[in-house]
Amino acid sequence: MGTKTQKPLPKNKRLKDEIAVLKKIEKHDHILKTLAHTCFSSTQNEDMLEAVLQIVFEAFNCDRTWWVFPCNPKAEQYALIKEVSRPAWRRPIAALRGLPVTPKETEVFKKALDTNYPLKHDPGTPWPVACSTLNATDDMQSMLCAAIKPKTGQPWLLGIHHCAKAHHFTTDEVELFDDIARCLNEALNPWLHIKELEKTRSVLEEAQHIAKIGSWDLDFQKNTLSWSDEIYRLFGQKPQEFAATYDAFIETIHPDDREMVNTAYTESLKNKTPYNIVHRLLLKDRTIKYVREWCETYFDASGLAIRSIGTVQDITQQKRTEDKLRQSAVIVDNMADAVIITDKNNKIIEVNRAYLEITGYCRTDVIGQTPKLLRSDVHDQIFYANLWRDLLGRGFWQGELWDRRKNGKIFPTWATITAVQDEEGYSSNFIQVFSDISSIKRSQDKIDFLAHHDPLTHLPNRLLCQDRLKHALAVAKRNKTQVAIVVLDLDRFKNINDSLGHTVGDIILQETSKRIQEKIRTSDTISRLGGDEFVIIIEHVDKIQHISIVARKLLKMFSSPFVVNDQELHLTGSLGISLYPSDGREGETLIRNAETAMYRAKEEGRNNFQFYTTSLTMAASERLNLETALHHALKNKEFLLHYQPQYDLKTREVTGLEALIRWENPELGLVSPDRFIPSAEDSGLILPIGEWVLETACRQMQAWLKSGYNLKYISVNVSVIQIQRGEIVKTIKRVLKKTGLPAHCLGLEITESTAMQELDRVIQDLGLLSALGIEISIDDFGTGHSSLSYLKKLPIKHLKIDRSFVKDIPQNKDDMAIARAIIALGQSLELGIIAEGIETEAQETFLKEQGCNAGQGYLFSRPLAAERVSKFFKRH
Repeated sequence: MGTKTQKPLPKNKRLKDEIAVLKKIEKHDHILKTLAHTCFSSTQNEDMLEAVLQIVFEAFNCDRTWWVFPCNPKAEQYALIKEVSRPAWRRPIAALRGLPVTPKETEVFKKALDTNYPLKHDPGTPWPVACSTLNATDDMQSMLCAAIKPKTGQPWLLGIHHCAKAHHFTTDEVELFDDIARCLNEALNPWLHIKELEKTRSVLEEAQHIAKIGSWDLDFQKNTLSWSDEIYRLFGQKPQEFAATYDAFIETIHPDDREMVNTAYTESLKNKTPYNIVHRLLLKDRTIKYVREWCETYFDASGLAIRSIGTVQDITQQKRTEDKLRQSAVIVDNMADAVIITDKNNKIIEVNRAYLEITGYCRTDVIGQTPKLLRSDVHDQIFYANLWRDLLGRGFWQGELWDRRKNGKIFPTWATITAVQDEEGYSSNFIQVFSDISSIKRSQDKIDFLAHHDPLTHLPNRLLCQDRLKHALAVAKRNKTQVAIVVLDLDRFKNINDSLGHTVGDIILQETSKRIQEKIRTSDTISRLGGDEFVIIIEHVDKIQHISIVARKLLKMFSSPFVVNDQELHLTGSLGISLYPSDGREGETLIRNAETAMYRAKEEGRNNFQFYTTSLTMAASERLNLETALHHALKNKEFLLHYQPQYDLKTREVTGLEALIRWENPELGLVSPDRFIPSAEDSGLILPIGEWVLETACRQMQAWLKSGYNLKYISVNVSVIQIQRGEIVKTIKRVLKKTGLPAHCLGLEITESTAMQELDRVIQDLGLLSALGIEISIDDFGTGHSSLSYLKKLPIKHLKIDRSFVKDIPQNKDDMAIARAIIALGQSLELGIIAEGIETEAQETFLKEQGCNAGQGYLFSRPLAAERVSKFFKRH
């Protein structure tokens, strides 16, 4: 059988369809033209909003059209502004004002603003949220709405309802509604502008009277020109005797300025831009006035002018003042001090030669600017507010101002500013006279420096030290941080002074201050209280061991001899340390306690440091000893790895091993990882230690695989420092290549808190490692502060339940609930679950019943040395 072909439509049928389409387009255009005409011809009609609704109502043959304002998801309230509806569906408008914006309205408003397209609710497009919002008092069946976004004010919401029965909106209806919304986006602008102007008309008239500014309004549609009372006063005319026409206005302008004014207005209309010009008026009594005229014209969407609004300000008195100032220019220009003359708006209208010489600017740079041109930002806004308060209140201000030259250099001035008042008592100009007092300030600064600094070392003296310590303690109290006070005293310095003289002693003190400054942050304070005693104030102390490190650096700086007159002198120092707030809350107390600790250091044989609190001294010493021992541990091969099997809880088969580091120190004995890992991270030693663990574990795993052991992977813990400071991806690639271990046989465990630090970098690095085939596990899950939204971005395969949630199962119901929740979370994210610290069969049974995949713990096996792992597999 052949394929059937569709018969072409009859010619008459096609013609009827085309005619129908053309009629639909014609109706569409007619509605939009009617809407535009209504908007632009009703700019002063209060019922314009209702007229728009009537057009929409008839166009869509609906039961109700409405305006809601504002369409703002952040607003507290909204209102039904206007409505056109059939009698059966009419609502009480007054009752629908001041409605609260609930989360449902917020969603509707936000959707309308974000989509830029009509939102609809009809049988083909269910929208449950809309059913119960904006329509709480009726039985709305279908709805179509869109956000209207004029340039002025907040957005509106235009909508239609079908209430009697549900209506399925066609594509043509939605497109027509969208075109209406886009039309209104522009059409509302003139109406809103004019409404705003009408609201402020009474305020404007009063302001014009006070400011002596007249206004005029040219309405192109009504072909009317209106003048304010101030315009008549400026023109020297009475309203009843003088017609408000454009020709009458031109006649009042000085003949020499008429062409300029006419051209300015014509160009303004042509370019659709405001104009602002100064010109003269020639009154009927031959009086000449200077005025400043401003005008702006508003246009409709098609570009036709709707209305021009302008102001005219009498500036005759200002011009007279300028003339007087010009007469004084010769005298001012020859003054030695800098002079600035500004108008009442603080715009610079004149400067003298001294101003240009002092600041480095030329006249074209400054004329028309404000004195802010020289502002150096040395003074805050409160300073300038007080300056203007005095200047405007008393007409005078005098004081020290720091300005900035054109080359960027800041310099001090002594300035006097005077307000010049016109005949009516208003400030018409401001005159500032200032002199450059840089040389005077340098002398003052030198005196001030000598008063607060040690003349020998140029370090802060006792007075400045006390002031800075007081400030540091205030900041620490407010921020709840610690401050360390370190007192350093040179050992047996008196012998050098007595044997070699004070000149040599002074050189040593100067060199000591330089060495201290090289070891201390610039944000900390170093001072010399007298003799050979130095005080160091260290702020923002996070950990006590950091102070121990600083103290050790200070002691180490004495390892290099002091060379004076080709003679090597070997010195040592003793340090005492006190801490705020534990050792005192007052500056004097802290310095005294630090000195006490310093004397204890001397009693302990000198060349050491002591904390004021004995326990801190012992703890700091222990940490330093631990760090020192760590430095030798790798070289001396004191680290070893133990391996704990991980089991499949369903089959009880060993699936992998976790590598656990151990440290056997000859003096300290077996050191717990909880004790030495934090020290290794603080010192950065975790990087070589971590690489050693990776290489040792991978090499051992490769050996076991070659021996035929049925192991899927070996798991290694990774520190946050290895990710932050190291190149973890390069390191692991290098180790895998060196040991020959396949990447899929290596697993990495990172703690939950590690995963949340520098998340972007963690995601990137773990993504690269996962791409190699390495499986990532989150260790100690549930003990950190991870975000589930971030957790799902990580390329992880397993979650490990921390032993703290397992050890009290089944006695502790809370731990059971937490473990159950973690397992459920892992299942929902399609992640494997490994439980740590399983010690009883009851714990195993519970975890297995909840769906936990794997586990490790003493129930199965303790961590084993490498040689015992082989025996373990032979038994199993």
